[in-house]
Amino acid sequence: MMPTSTGQKMKCCMNDVDGHIKGDAVVVAGRMNLIDLKDRVAEIAKEGFIDVRVKALKVLVTFDLHETLTSTM
Repeated sequence: MMPTSTGQKMKCCMNDVDGHIKGDAVVVAGRMNLIDLKDRVAEIAKEGFIDVRVKALKVLVTFDLHETLTSTM
């Protein structure tokens, strides 16, 4: 079954094995303020390629600066 909402599509892309797709999905989620994907973005910030992790951390900062600083330390 194909994802129907933008959030579902981004979540699907965040699970892709290709780091470029995963990183771009994280950026889109941040720009669209898809806060419901925050937990998945946080997982991505802790694993994988460094450039994808940096993108995820930047998105987490836009979602909630205080929480990002306390949960990633």
